[in-house]
Amino acid sequence: MPRARKTITDEASCLTPRQIEILTLIRDGRRANGYSPTLQELADELDISKITVFEHVEALLKKRKLTRRSNKARSLALTSSVRLPDDRPTLLRVVGRIAAGRPIEAVESAETIDL
Repeated sequence: MPRARKTITDEASCLTPRQIEILTLIRDGRRANGYSPTLQELADELDISKITVFEHVEALLKKRKLTRRSNKARSLALTSSVRLPDDRPTLLRVVGRIAAGRPIEAVESAETIDL
């Protein structure tokens, strides 16, 4: 009986919890410093070996979740297709209010709340 083969799109969308942590650290490092952390800094932060971080980074490069410039230190960057669980908009539109007691007129306003 032939084994089912994974398609490239299935593999690319499948991230391990550790890979999500690595992507999050790279994103946060780039936001804070303007450049990505080194593999050793990632290893120290996650309390794992540098070779393990290297293997995860290589897997993320193959899944096209990361890019890296050759011969350039600290050049890891997330691709535009990456959506992390903690990525969400912080500016929410207020659509209306709920009145306690008497009914109020339903008038839409252009209010926003920045979390």
